[in-house]
Amino acid sequence: MSKIEIIKKILLYIVTVSFIILALSMFIGEITDSDIWFHLKTGEYIVKNRAIPKYDLYSYTAAGHKYIDSQWLFQVILYIFYLLGGISGLFLLQIIVLSLAYYFLILTGWDNKNYIVFFLIGYLSLMVSYERFIIRPEMFTILFITVYMFILEKYRETKNEKILYIIPVIQLLWTNIHGLFILGWIIMLIYIGSEYISGKIDFKYFSRNSFSKPHYNKLFMIAVLTVIVSFITPYGKEGITYPFLLYTEISDPAHSWMRSVGELQPPLSLTIKSVSLMFYKILIVVTLISFVLNYRKIRLSYLIITSVFFYLSLLAQRNIALFSFIAGISIAYNFNSVFRTYQNEKNKFVLESVKIVLSILLVYYGVRVVSNRYYIKSGILWNKNYDFKTYLFPIVPEKAVNFILENNIDGTIYNDNTIGGYLLWRFYPQRKVFVDGRWEVYGREFMDSYKSSLTDIKSFFMFISKYNPDCIILSFESLETQRLAKDIHFNPDWKLVYIDDIVLIYLKDNIRNANLIKKYQIDFRTYNKLITDDRNRYVYTPMLFEKGKFLYSIQEYKHAINEFTKIIERDPLYYGAYNNIGNCYMQLKDFQTAIKYYTKTIEIKDDYYDAIYNLAYAYKESGDFINSEKLFRKANSIKKDFVDARYNFGVVLMKNGKYDESIKEFEYVIKHNPDHFDAHMRLAALYENKDLTITIKHIYELLRINPEYTLGYYNLGAAYYRLGDRTKAFEYWKKFLKLNPTAPESKMVKQFLKN
Repeated sequence: MSKIEIIKKILLYIVTVSFIILALSMFIGEITDSDIWFHLKTGEYIVKNRAIPKYDLYSYTAAGHKYIDSQWLFQVILYIFYLLGGISGLFLLQIIVLSLAYYFLILTGWDNKNYIVFFLIGYLSLMVSYERFIIRPEMFTILFITVYMFILEKYRETKNEKILYIIPVIQLLWTNIHGLFILGWIIMLIYIGSEYISGKIDFKYFSRNSFSKPHYNKLFMIAVLTVIVSFITPYGKEGITYPFLLYTEISDPAHSWMRSVGELQPPLSLTIKSVSLMFYKILIVVTLISFVLNYRKIRLSYLIITSVFFYLSLLAQRNIALFSFIAGISIAYNFNSVFRTYQNEKNKFVLESVKIVLSILLVYYGVRVVSNRYYIKSGILWNKNYDFKTYLFPIVPEKAVNFILENNIDGTIYNDNTIGGYLLWRFYPQRKVFVDGRWEVYGREFMDSYKSSLTDIKSFFMFISKYNPDCIILSFESLETQRLAKDIHFNPDWKLVYIDDIVLIYLKDNIRNANLIKKYQIDFRTYNKLITDDRNRYVYTPMLFEKGKFLYSIQEYKHAINEFTKIIERDPLYYGAYNNIGNCYMQLKDFQTAIKYYTKTIEIKDDYYDAIYNLAYAYKESGDFINSEKLFRKANSIKKDFVDARYNFGVVLMKNGKYDESIKEFEYVIKHNPDHFDAHMRLAALYENKDLTITIKHIYELLRINPEYTLGYYNLGAAYYRLGDRTKAFEYWKKFLKLNPTAPESKMVKQFLKN
């Protein structure tokens, strides 16, 4: 065996082991999807009652609504694995399903000579898909599309009809596991049609097959059988049509709630920094290159199926994982074909060298990803946690629910959408929830009203008044907390009785809750110990961040500093936490400490506008106008249209004696905000020694904006007096005296009027 062969075998072993470790590290993590809890509860209900629910059981807002549970079989499987191994059993299920998906992905078209192609595809697919590796019915769809492609490819190679009969069995399972079972129909239809076309038409750019008429007939028969078995559901025809109706509603541009769901957004429209989106773009390029390089032997079925799944991925972020598997199969076929074409003695050394280099790179980047070094270097802070000892559900309000149950808090409970699934898992059947992730059960009208209620506190209380809740429980992850919690907190009808790293609990101030409020009400003036979850290091950093922002919003700056400090201890590169600590110290009038934290923020992210602006403002407030001017110039070079920044920059320029430049800044402010009182005030003062007519114009604007600004009449009198118009001067001074007879300026005015 040659040295090169030995190196190849060693690399194959290392790459294989590295890929398995990388894959497992991505399959095992945290239960962060709140939908899993209603899936578990429904699976429990079906197993215990031997009946599939036809109407909503869990909420009081959608009680009696029709519930077409197209995922019932997934829920039963999920609950069985939960019975077998608890939470670990759920991860075992995910490992089995996703491992099988990657097994069939790699097995479809495997070539021992070009093994690196398959690991490259697997690595790309992992990096594109890992954000979708959550315990949902979707993981079965990923498995089933790869199995479909494997079976069809094997039939193309072997013409063995027996393997085709697996497809209807899979379709039967798929129809009762996930609403995307229609993808099975699409794959079959495209495969049969494109293979028929490429077999009948001699086109030099398409690879031809060796199917005869009986082979097409068999494929067509299997396709028909696949459609027929799809009607075998507990809901009959309705079980088939319902997912189509749901898709129509979701895709309706008028459906405001669905438009706000992150996973339903087109991936290329998102501006967030995401590893999966970056690799998605790389995968698109690699897929295109593979078809271009293999242009003489393109498989028409692969080209069309890949194009369809690419289109689906462009529609919604949640579909990019499906595309990654289909694209992977096409890339494998194309590159294998290219390698076979160019694999001769002349090119052998180059090709083998490329494979070795790619193997080393895959191992290197795999290690960086597993160790989180890749994410830290990239500045992507909300990375996946690969600690195998991670607490399995870091965002569920376990202790808060215990608090409710132990204190027998009854009555109607309002909860936000993000924690509804977990609450119904813990509450049903004794209590019901307000809302959870089954949006189709609640209906479009309710969900749109729910979303509208989050725009302001008046709309919120008007919306919930019809349900008359006695308790409000809000997750720090929810829109309610981010937009409305401050106003709820300061509403005298609601009292905060519980706060931890995950949720807030408010009780209505009524007779029912009087004793509980007396016992548990949190008064931050005397309350020195916030409830800190003993799972703190496993709680999502963004949730701690929102907790800190909430405490800041209710003016509990020292408590907020503690929360942001916890984030920094966990992640020293979380620049937003440093910036917000600076904000807290600004409110506490400790400008030097604020400057220290803003400076640290910029050291981590030197183009972070908020920190640059805040540091400029902190220097201004501390009296260091030289440094303030430098930083305002930098801030304005990044964002020119922030009116507050332009105004404060104008103030600093005034302090530094640059009056003409400051005038330009204040004029810019007024152009974009004609009612900016302070900018008019500054311009009135700046023009006193340049053009009194302009000063007068701005004083009139001040009086228009604020008619109670009576000092404006005094200033108008002074300006007209300097212009020599004593009539108008005395007119405005008299008006000033009438409105402010005891003002300090009144004595001077009286003296002028006497003369």
